[in-house]
Amino acid sequence: MSVRKVSRAKPAPETLRFEDFREATSLGIRFPTLALYIEIEGRQIEDTLDYRFKHGRVWHKLAHTTGGHACNERYLIVTALTPKSYATEQSINLFATVWFDSQIQRGSPLESLLDYRASLYSYLAADCNYSYESLEEALLPIDIGFLPQLAADKLPQDLDELAEWENGYHRASQGRRWALAVLAKNSD
Repeated sequence: MSVRKVSRAKPAPETLRFEDFREATSLGIRFPTLALYIEIEGRQIEDTLDYRFKHGRVWHKLAHTTGGHACNERYLIVTALTPKSYATEQSINLFATVWFDSQIQRGSPLESLLDYRASLYSYLAADCNYSYESLEEALLPIDIGFLPQLAADKLPQDLDELAEWENGYHRASQGRRWALAVLAKNSD
């Protein structure tokens, strides 16, 4: 009797396409939401991903409008997180309300950034020392180190374990890939 080997081929790499990114309402995402995400720059769309997300979490390709009336489009691969407590959820809601219609966006004056940082600390006891560059109305960044403090989700300490990588070199080459934010409604 011969034994037939079954090969487990990896699925073909996924190519990102603009039409795969959708608005929150069509994805069932409700704002505000605490989210873990990877941002995809526009020039990366139509490229092939060298990673696949593992089963166990729902990941969405979100086209998110930010920056108030500037209506900037951000492309995110995002998973919603569960706030650690009811108090955290309420603080997230209040925090998002404060920044709605702020018109803050990349390149806003330093005073606006400092106001944001103080507000983030006041509402969520968190900081944006490393993530502030992402700040725009409707995308309210939080340093990734505050993830365990804010989210109840059981996530690996090394977030890169959420994905399968085509090669280890690329996995190790991008130190600030993962981001944490409150995603909120834009005022446009």
